[in-house]
Amino acid sequence: MNRQHRTTARGLTFIAGRVQSLRFHWGIPCHQPTEAAEQGEPLTVADAAKELGLAPSTLHRWLGDGFIAGEQVTPERPGRIRLTPELRSLFVGEAPEGWLAMLEATLLTGYPARRSCNV
Repeated sequence: MNRQHRTTARGLTFIAGRVQSLRFHWGIPCHQPTEAAEQGEPLTVADAAKELGLAPSTLHRWLGDGFIAGEQVTPERPGRIRLTPELRSLFVGEAPEGWLAMLEATLLTGYPARRSCNV
Protein backbone atom coordinates (compact mmCIF):
# COMPACT_ATOMS: atom_id res chain seq x y z
CA MET A 1 0.00 0.00 0.00
CA ASN A 2 2.91 2.29 0.66
CA ARG A 3 4.18 1.66 -2.88
CA GLN A 4 0.81 2.86 -4.14
CA HIS A 5 1.19 5.99 -1.97
CA ARG A 6 -1.86 5.07 0.10
CA THR A 7 -2.21 6.26 3.67
CA THR A 8 -4.43 5.50 6.62
CA ALA A 9 -7.47 7.64 7.42
CA ARG A 10 -5.19 9.82 9.53
CA GLY A 11 -2.57 10.20 6.79
CA LEU A 12 -0.07 7.72 8.27
CA THR A 13 1.95 5.19 6.33
CA PHE A 14 1.12 1.51 6.59
CA ILE A 15 3.37 -0.49 8.90
CA ALA A 16 2.98 -4.14 9.86
CA GLY A 17 1.11 -3.36 13.08
CA ARG A 18 -1.44 -1.15 11.33
CA VAL A 19 -2.06 -3.72 8.63
CA GLN A 20 -2.44 -6.47 11.24
CA SER A 21 -4.92 -4.34 13.19
CA LEU A 22 -6.99 -3.64 10.08
CA ARG A 23 -7.03 -7.30 9.09
CA PHE A 24 -8.17 -8.32 12.58
CA HIS A 25 -10.83 -5.59 12.83
CA TRP A 26 -12.38 -6.31 9.43
CA GLY A 27 -11.79 -10.09 9.43
CA ILE A 28 -9.52 -10.04 6.39
CA PRO A 29 -7.49 -13.24 6.11
CA CYS A 30 -3.78 -13.16 5.29
CA HIS A 31 -2.68 -14.13 1.82
CA GLN A 32 -2.32 -17.89 1.45
CA PRO A 33 -0.41 -19.11 -1.58
CA THR A 34 -2.45 -21.45 -3.71
CA GLU A 35 -1.37 -25.01 -4.35
CA ALA A 36 -1.19 -24.30 -8.07
CA ALA A 37 1.51 -21.66 -7.83
CA GLU A 38 2.24 -19.84 -11.04
CA GLN A 39 5.09 -21.26 -13.06
CA GLY A 40 8.10 -19.28 -14.08
CA GLU A 41 10.05 -16.62 -12.30
CA PRO A 42 8.78 -13.06 -12.85
CA LEU A 43 11.49 -11.12 -14.68
CA THR A 44 11.83 -7.51 -15.70
CA VAL A 45 11.28 -6.79 -19.37
CA ALA A 46 15.01 -6.21 -19.83
CA ASP A 47 15.95 -9.51 -18.17
CA ALA A 48 13.28 -11.46 -20.07
CA ALA A 49 14.43 -9.90 -23.35
CA LYS A 50 18.02 -10.87 -22.66
CA GLU A 51 17.02 -14.45 -21.84
CA LEU A 52 14.85 -14.77 -24.95
CA GLY A 53 17.37 -13.05 -27.23
CA LEU A 54 15.10 -10.12 -28.11
CA ALA A 55 15.25 -6.36 -27.85
CA PRO A 56 13.39 -4.98 -24.80
CA SER A 57 11.42 -2.70 -27.15
CA THR A 58 10.05 -5.82 -28.87
CA LEU A 59 8.78 -7.23 -25.57
CA HIS A 60 7.26 -3.85 -24.64
CA ARG A 61 5.44 -3.78 -27.99
CA TRP A 62 4.23 -7.38 -27.57
CA LEU A 63 2.98 -6.58 -24.06
CA GLY A 64 1.14 -3.54 -25.36
CA ASP A 65 -0.38 -5.51 -28.25
CA GLY A 66 -1.45 -8.35 -25.92
CA PHE A 67 0.70 -10.91 -27.74
CA ILE A 68 2.23 -11.96 -24.42
CA ALA A 69 0.93 -11.45 -20.90
CA GLY A 70 2.66 -9.42 -18.24
CA GLU A 71 2.06 -8.62 -14.61
CA GLN A 72 2.05 -5.26 -12.91
CA VAL A 73 1.77 -5.66 -9.16
CA THR A 74 1.30 -1.99 -8.42
CA PRO A 75 0.32 0.91 -10.68
CA GLU A 76 3.12 3.02 -12.12
CA ARG A 77 5.67 0.26 -11.50
CA PRO A 78 7.56 -1.64 -14.18
CA GLY A 79 5.82 -4.75 -15.43
CA ARG A 80 7.13 -8.29 -15.06
CA ILE A 81 7.00 -11.24 -17.43
CA ARG A 82 6.73 -14.85 -16.28
CA LEU A 83 8.84 -17.06 -18.49
CA THR A 84 6.57 -20.09 -18.38
CA PRO A 85 7.21 -23.22 -20.43
CA GLU A 86 4.34 -22.16 -22.74
CA LEU A 87 5.94 -18.78 -23.40
CA ARG A 88 9.37 -20.30 -23.93
CA SER A 89 7.89 -22.78 -26.43
CA LEU A 90 6.97 -19.86 -28.70
CA PHE A 91 10.67 -19.19 -29.28
CA VAL A 92 12.43 -21.79 -31.38
CA GLY A 93 15.89 -21.94 -32.94
CA GLU A 94 14.63 -22.66 -36.43
CA ALA A 95 11.25 -21.91 -37.91
CA PRO A 96 9.13 -24.88 -38.96
CA GLU A 97 8.88 -25.56 -42.69
CA GLY A 98 6.63 -23.07 -44.44
CA TRP A 99 7.10 -20.35 -41.83
CA LEU A 100 8.71 -17.03 -42.73
CA ALA A 101 10.75 -14.51 -40.83
CA MET A 102 8.76 -11.40 -39.87
CA LEU A 103 10.43 -9.18 -42.47
CA GLU A 104 9.84 -11.74 -45.24
CA ALA A 105 6.20 -12.13 -44.19
CA THR A 106 5.56 -8.37 -44.23
CA LEU A 107 7.17 -8.02 -47.65
CA LEU A 108 5.21 -10.99 -49.02
CA THR A 109 1.83 -9.89 -47.68
CA GLY A 110 2.33 -6.20 -48.29
CA TYR A 111 1.33 -5.52 -44.69
CA PRO A 112 3.33 -2.49 -43.56
CA ALA A 113 5.95 -3.16 -40.91
CA ARG A 114 5.88 -0.93 -37.84
CA ARG A 115 9.33 0.40 -38.61
CA SER A 116 10.97 1.02 -41.93
CA CYS A 117 13.81 -1.33 -42.71
CA ASN A 118 16.65 -0.98 -45.19
CA VAL A 119 16.57 -4.06 -47.39
